[in-house]
Amino acid sequence: MEENNTTYNSGKEFSAWEFPRLRQQVETHLVFGFFSKYLGLGWLIIAVGALILLSGFLNIKAGGFKLVDSLQTGIIMLFCGIYSVKKMTRYHQALIGWISIKTALGIAAFVCMTVGSIVSLANKQSDALANFLLGLIWLPGIEFIPRIAPFQKWVTVSRLLLSIPVVYMGIHSGCWHWGPS
Repeated sequence: MEENNTTYNSGKEFSAWEFPRLRQQVETHLVFGFFSKYLGLGWLIIAVGALILLSGFLNIKAGGFKLVDSLQTGIIMLFCGIYSVKKMTRYHQALIGWISIKTALGIAAFVCMTVGSIVSLANKQSDALANFLLGLIWLPGIEFIPRIAPFQKWVTVSRLLLSIPVVYMGIHSGCWHWGPS
């Protein structure tokens, strides 16, 4: 059964999001390209929501607040996932995920570049350069250049590879820790 990947119902809900460059950005992305072509992102949201619900029920002894918190989160994720699977195409599900991740990553990278490095410098910590470089590497921008957009997967892979020495530098600065310090 072939899914019509342009509209489900009337298609009027998301017609404002139909731009060729935006479609190219989503479909050439390393992660969201897969979700836009083969598997709706809503199914991943449903699976994560079900895992959160299951973990909440398995950890009842941890306390009532954890159970209520995981029930709320799991039910909200299940409803969002079911709604997106029923009402949206795979492309539109991937588009919303792509926009959410790009926005969150942009904010996090900007905060890491500005606040992280400035606070580190003010406290005379040696991880200021690592904070700045990590934020600079992951700041969204270069992948929006039209000639680079088709190679967006390689931009992501190079960011991952460039992050390894920067994270190593941050850990060896003595200010980044894994686990309790």
